[in-house]
Amino acid sequence: MSYDLGPSHQRLTSWLLHAWSGTSCGLHAAGPPRLMPTCFGVLAAECNGQLGKFSEERRDAVADYILGHQQSDTGLFVDGLVEKSHISLHTPRYIYLQHTYFALHALDALAREPNHPVYWSERMKSLEYMRGWFDGGPWHSPWLHSNHFMFILTFLQQLHEREGDQDALSTFDAILDYLDARQDPQTGTWQPECWRDDQHAIFAGYHFLPYYFWRGRRPPFVEQQIDTTLGIQSADGFYLPGGGACEDLDAVHTLVMMAMISDHRADDVKQSLLRCARAILTHQNADGGFSNYSIRREGLASRWMRRTNADQVFLRRNLVKRTWNYSSWKPLACPLDASDMWSAWFRPLSLILIADLYPSDFTGQWTPTYRRIPGLGWHDPVAIRGAVPTGNQGG
Repeated sequence: MSYDLGPSHQRLTSWLLHAWSGTSCGLHAAGPPRLMPTCFGVLAAECNGQLGKFSEERRDAVADYILGHQQSDTGLFVDGLVEKSHISLHTPRYIYLQHTYFALHALDALAREPNHPVYWSERMKSLEYMRGWFDGGPWHSPWLHSNHFMFILTFLQQLHEREGDQDALSTFDAILDYLDARQDPQTGTWQPECWRDDQHAIFAGYHFLPYYFWRGRRPPFVEQQIDTTLGIQSADGFYLPGGGACEDLDAVHTLVMMAMISDHRADDVKQSLLRCARAILTHQNADGGFSNYSIRREGLASRWMRRTNADQVFLRRNLVKRTWNYSSWKPLACPLDASDMWSAWFRPLSLILIADLYPSDFTGQWTPTYRRIPGLGWHDPVAIRGAVPTGNQGG
């Protein structure tokens, strides 16, 4: 069976054109423009081959909008005050770091530099401080904690690249050594401290892998990572029941990268990835965009309540979930069934990664643009295949 990506890409391109609000974006087409969704919009446009069609004036205006959110004293990017009462899972500092991470990537895609270095990350160059900071993080939830690593590794990579800071690169490598020491050899993942949670461990581990490969390091326990990732796929083809644009990319890209350096269970890996590609294509919305989660398997009663608000009218409470919040932050809310800018980046990214690995199974492909610097969306086949084992290797 061959999968035709052409119609999907054309429909998505049309949605992207209409989802922008001038030089900024909301999380969904009707949402208010904010910094992070604008960064997602830039990265979605880059991934889908649309960023090069932006005029120079538009690119500069978008970059200026992003740069206008950087603090001069810390180098962090801030989109207004983040109130603790508006977050259910994270801290305000986490949200600020997240803003900064995506802003740096979006500016890189636009070929612009930040106005200031991320001074906040300077303290990480103390290895004692760095280890204490990561030791003190929420290892009971590696998926949540993994984003801290992703943020800091990007800040350090940028310090090295833009400032020629060798201490930043040394700390970067020390963090990878730290991760080597915490990896579980049985599953090849980074598990919670006192129990096993393969699904969340896979979602966490992916956030580390681009940084390993960017440094030419083959991550340990490749075959175990393949086994564990294959084990979390749901019957619907997603790696989280009903999908999740980030969660599916975490698993897809993990399998793609591991398959590039190991033939372990090659047939199973291919069938798993093709099932996920089919699920993503099947769940593309009528407007051409993608939703973060699928509600197509909801029962008739739930769909009726969502459409009529009957539960709120008669019971004064919600019996169905209507919205989701990016990073659990209330200002970034999105209707559950709406196409969103986050998924406009990650859904097609998952598809083109699979298509790049198995080109004979796809038609209508477009030339992808992967991220230049390591992090979400980075993919360099030469670096991945050329990575060599270091430290504690297994499998």
